[in-house]
Amino acid sequence: IELNEGNNDFYVINIDGTFKKPANGCFDCSSVSNEEILSQNYSLVDFIEKLSLTNIPLIVVARGKIYGATIALLAIADVVLLCDDSEIICEDIKFNRYPVILHTLLSSKLNECFANYICLNSNLDAYKAMSFGLATQIIPDLEFELIADACVKNYISKNKFMLDYKKSRMEISPPYLL
Repeated sequence: IELNEGNNDFYVINIDGTFKKPANGCFDCSSVSNEEILSQNYSLVDFIEKLSLTNIPLIVVARGKIYGATIALLAIADVVLLCDDSEIICEDIKFNRYPVILHTLLSSKLNECFANYICLNSNLDAYKAMSFGLATQIIPDLEFELIADACVKNYISKNKFMLDYKKSRMEISPPYLL
């Protein structure tokens, strides 16, 4: 995840989930202490909360596999540009956990049924994400960087419209994180 603050008129977050998950499905966290993991979790929640409550429009550009808390960034974004091969994966339910914070954020943007669907069914492709209202635009993988960059510049050029949209969205349905 990379955050580009630019001129503070917009936040642009780039999510590159094109890495490969280990064959056993688990990332090796054996060298990381529980305190470090807990600290990172609190930092991530704090980061998401601050972004969700800001008046600055947020554009997310994402490709590849989007897991767990990273999905929350899609939920709080004003514009989401997804690569056509993107997959949204919420696996918490497989581990007998329900992603309450993610569900709350998704519910502030989507229909409650769609939020439940995402949290209970682990995989969602880019086209289904767009039909649910989680993605603004789907970009072909072949020319993803070029088209995504042009789209971001286009949204930034519509600064007044984006600021008005963000303000009205916050008035209608402010995100309640905790």
